[in-house]
Amino acid sequence: METVQANAALIERLLNDFDLSPRARQFVLSLRSWEYNKGLTKNQINALNYIEQSYLNLLRSSSEEWHQQWNHKKKKVALVCARYYAENPPYFNDLSHRIINDESFVPTQMEFKKLTENKYAKKVLSEHTAQPAYAEASMVLIRAPAARKMGMPELESVPLMVLKTNAAPVIRAAAGAKRYLVLPVNCDSPFLIEERDIKKYKLKY
Repeated sequence: METVQANAALIERLLNDFDLSPRARQFVLSLRSWEYNKGLTKNQINALNYIEQSYLNLLRSSSEEWHQQWNHKKKKVALVCARYYAENPPYFNDLSHRIINDESFVPTQMEFKKLTENKYAKKVLSEHTAQPAYAEASMVLIRAPAARKMGMPELESVPLMVLKTNAAPVIRAAAGAKRYLVLPVNCDSPFLIEERDIKKYKLKY
């Protein structure tokens, strides 16, 4: 029974923890089905162990190369995505926490790719790096639906000055999610707002 459990654990480890080639993945999947129905032979178990060892050796080699490639630019990208996921649990919880809070932490190359190259992360990074639609010191208005949603209907027609663009991490994987720090005219309390919730202020003559 222990041998069966060990074999099953090895198969799942290979499928979940390693970036297997299509051929290797197909082979492991076929052995998972075989193990479930008939149990593995000694040669099949040896084949699985060989695959694991070969990928472990590859990981050690690539890990050294990855540490040499790790730089401020990659760390900045990882931070943008980690802050998004920290605000949108449960995915990448532990990884995001370590990236944000541990200056010396370096994710593995696979962790970095999974964190930063999924469809949500790509939207977040696109918003983060996009040119702001409204410059600092420019005047904007809050859109009426946003004013009501934020509980600020009294600000619907009040000009707001943009104090800072990219004022806080992007926390939504959506167009217009870049966040601004704005200050209403005749007010000393600025607040954060997303780009999609404001529009250009036009002077009335």
